[in-house]
Amino acid sequence: MPKYYIAYHEPRDVPDDKKADMQAAYKAWIAKYSDTFVMPETPFKAQWTVDGDGAREGFKQPMMGFCVIEAADADTALAIASENSFLQMGTIHLAEMMDMPQG
Repeated sequence: MPKYYIAYHEPRDVPDDKKADMQAAYKAWIAKYSDTFVMPETPFKAQWTVDGDGAREGFKQPMMGFCVIEAADADTALAIASENSFLQMGTIHLAEMMDMPQG
């Protein structure tokens, strides 16, 4: 079954009175789709950009974390991602992952 990478980008501040509701909605989304997760809830701490000019702290487009799901097809993966409560505070990027041969 194809695997899909869901990245959480561009977080915006959430009012304190909304945080508990958003966290509960996110946990409900995780529970609803628990059978699709290959790698759930992988949040990030410090981040760096590394290129030919060296390394510097941060990303051009901040990222909060990612997860990996399995879905029958892109339409199914998009439907799952579109129900994620993170959309209330940021952007989700979805990409189908390629299987690469070992060796």
